Formats: sequence, C-alpha cells, structure tokens
Amino acid sequence: MQSRYHSPTSHARSVARISFFDLAWAIAAPLLAFWLRDPGSFLPQHLNDTLVYTLVGAVLSLLAFQWFSLSDGLSRYFSVGDALDVAKACIVAVALTALICFMLTRLESAPRSIPAIHFLVLSAGLVGGRGLARIREWRRLSVRQRYPTSENIMVVGVSRLTWFYTKMVDELSRGQKRIVALVDDRPGLNGRSMAGHRIAGSPRKLGELLEEYKVHGVDVHRLVIASSRDSLAPEAWAEINRAAARYGVQLEFLPESLALTGGDDPTGINHVGLDEPPALPESFLRRPFWLVKRAMDIVLAIVLLMVLAPFAAVAAVLAAIDVGMPVLFWQQRLGRNGRRVLVYKFRTLRAPFDRNGRALSADERLSSIGRALRGSRLDEIPQLFSILSGDMSLIGPRPLLPIDQPDQVGLRLAVAPGLTGWAQVNGGKLLTPDEKNALDEWYIRHASLALEFQIMFRTAWMMVRGDRRGEKAIEVALAERTERNSRIDDLVSELTEAPLRQAS
Repeated sequence: MQSRYHSPTSHARSVARISFFDLAWAIAAPLLAFWLRDPGSFLPQHLNDTLVYTLVGAVLSLLAFQWFSLSDGLSRYFSVGDALDVAKACIVAVALTALICFMLTRLESAPRSIPAIHFLVLSAGLVGGRGLARIREWRRLSVRQRYPTSENIMVVGVSRLTWFYTKMVDELSRGQKRIVALVDDRPGLNGRSMAGHRIAGSPRKLGELLEEYKVHGVDVHRLVIASSRDSLAPEAWAEINRAAARYGVQLEFLPESLALTGGDDPTGINHVGLDEPPALPESFLRRPFWLVKRAMDIVLAIVLLMVLAPFAAVAAVLAAIDVGMPVLFWQQRLGRNGRRVLVYKFRTLRAPFDRNGRALSADERLSSIGRALRGSRLDEIPQLFSILSGDMSLIGPRPLLPIDQPDQVGLRLAVAPGLTGWAQVNGGKLLTPDEKNALDEWYIRHASLALEFQIMFRTAWMMVRGDRRGEKAIEVALAERTERNSRIDDLVSELTEAPLRQAS
C-alpha cells in the first residue's frame, strides 16, 4: 500500500470507484481460467462448481481492487508501482477465493490448479490492459509538433534522478528539447542505455565527445549535471568546465534546479537518527526463521481475515454510525529500515471540531463505541491486509510516528513492524519509550518460533485481562542492553587508547 498517497485532510473523501474494464475482467478471469484448464468445466454436471468459484472470485477480486485502489490510478500513466499494486491485489483475491472455495465448499469437480491459472490470467489481463492504455497515450504524445531547431541536451551522471529527468523531457518537451546522450564516470556503464538513451562515455572525455557529436551535425547546447557539485571527481569537473567554455555549452545542475539540495531534512529520517537505515548482520537475515515467519504471516493473516470478517463488518458499521464516513483512519509511520508504511484502523474518534468550530479534546472525540472498539482491538483488523502486502508482520515492534521514535532506535527498525509484539504483551501503553525500545530490541535478538507462539498466546490473554506490566521481562531487556552498551564502550575505549600506548 505504500505506493498510494492519501491526503491527511479531513476534507478529502474516499470515493469507491471501479473501472468497467476491471469489473469485466474480474468476472471473465475465473471463467477463462476454467476454460484454459479444462473446457469440460462448462458441462452441466460441472457448471455449478465453476459458477460458484467464479462468483466468489469476482466478488473478492472487486473488494481487493477497491482495497488496493487499483481504479484510482490513471491507466495511461501506468507505472511499475501500479503493477506491484495489481500483483498484490491479485494475490489477495485469489488466495482468499481458493481458501473459501476449496476449504469450505470443497468444489470437488474443480481442478486444484485453477487458483494458479486464475492468478496468472487476472494479473496478466489487468497489467496488459493498463499497459495498452499507456502505449496508446505514448503514441498520442509522440505525434509532436515539428520544430526547425531543438535544444540538444547531454546529461552527466546516471541515477534515478537521471531516469526521471529523461522521462520528463521525452514526455513533455514535445520536440523542443532532446537528450542526445548520457555520460557517466563508471566504466561498467559505458555503452549501456537508460530509458532508450545511450551512455556515450565518461565526463573526463567530454571535450572529445562534444567534438564527435559536432562532426555528425549534432551541437550540444546544454549539459545537465544530475548530481551535486561535490560528487564529481576533480578531473571530471575540470573537463566539464573546460569543454563547456570551449563549445559554449550551458551548464545546469539538476538537483539545484529542482530544489532537491539544501534545507532541512523533509523526510524526518534524521530526526530519528537514521542517516543510514539500520541493518541486521547478513548472517542474521539469512536465518530460515525469517522465511518461515513470513510464510506464517501470510497464512495466519488470511485465516484471521476469514474468521474476523463478521466482526470487521460489525466494526465498520459501528464506525460509520458513530463517526461517519470514511470508516478507515490511517497514519504514515516508520517501518522496516525507516521506510514509510500506512497503518490502517477503523475510525474511533469523531472530527476534531464541532459544528461551531470549537476544538474538541481527545476524551470528547472518543465515544463509548470507539472506546469499545479500541479495547477489543477490533479497530486494528484492517492491518491484516498490510501484513499480506508485506508492509507489516503479525509480530514485531509496533510502528511509530517519526516524532515518537526513541532517541536511539538500535535494531528496532531493522525488521517489519508488527500487529503485536513483545513490548505489547509486557505492558503496552503502560511502558515508557525507553522500556518499549529495550523490549523490542530484546525480541529481535532472540526471535524464534517458540517466542512467536508465546507472544500470540499472551496477546490473546492480554485482550481478555487488559495491559499489565511484565516487570521481569522489562528488567531482563534493560539489563541486557546496559551490558551490551558497556561492552561496546569498553571496546571503543580500548581501541582509542591502544595507539596512545604504542606511541609511548
């Protein structure tokens, strides 16, 4: 869900929409899957099972399309991020369809390979339809007005910013600007291409490149530097200045033109001490436990969605009656490696202002229905979809707002955030930020299947009895962190004093 940006203003409304193509393909995909697998599925004796699977698949596909907002995007601007959203929606829809149809109704005459074929047909159709719309738009824009002259541009540096810039020029300049080549100082990139533009060589040979292009009748008018000034090697920078002066080429620094340099950190990453996102040792990440944990997340999330579906429907109706539409509330929080994730809940708070414009306190905004939803944890059911998409895990550190992150995040952001975790079953809201951080670090360092199941059972018990501090677990986590920090301090001190002792 990370590719979608939702407006935080209370004046923005969520509109349920579905395109005619998506609606038609949601119905056609399961039918086509049956036809590809076995045309005999449409015989009278098998037709009932075929129609049941098609009906369930179509309904769940439309719900998944709505959840992942597939119809919100403009097909003619279809991107890789949109394709990933399509894949996620298809996985969720087909997995739920298979579980419901084959575990509950069994559908004896339906081949068990149908879900795999259904997924391939559904995803291929959705991606293909959007791709065709994208090609149509590209062809429409390619009929450009003819200009007697155009500005020829050479881009220095190959990066994501370069890719975006080349796409922007190709799409919007309508022939007035033309990128003739890219140059980069890395030898391994010479001769390759990006977005259809050849990497012609190194900026250290820029004068020779400009002369060669001039011989072929191509005068380069502008050099666009797609990196900061201090990232260029002195030799490359000297050659760029010399060649630009000799051939009368205008220089432009793309980060400065787009206001991407200087100023405060707009992401909030530095606020939580993440100049470089924390990472676990490679050997730790390769443990089979993390693969098993991800598989468990998917299976348990699907099972819980099926079991809790009636409760989710009741919670959604209560939220709609109590606080109005939309029924979902979201916040952007920090997930694994500091990546932004959207955390969804059913709304439990009324609008922050009354009809007279008076600001309401948190207690005034929280109704008895909202308090009941929070106490029962039913408001967090929508986060099961975030677990399926990979943004969250069933168990892990709870995702926090950037401003709520502890001063030293340690390993806390090295794994996917969880719906519940070791800190939640040992105090939850009764913990201080330092205690919560220590418990989260302890969980990551001691993660195991036994600990996962222990947290699951204790979470169920916590929902019955409420939050209670686990003093022993808190003491162990704090003591372990203190001991580890002490060892690190001793090591740093020894490394600092060793050269002094050798010198003396």
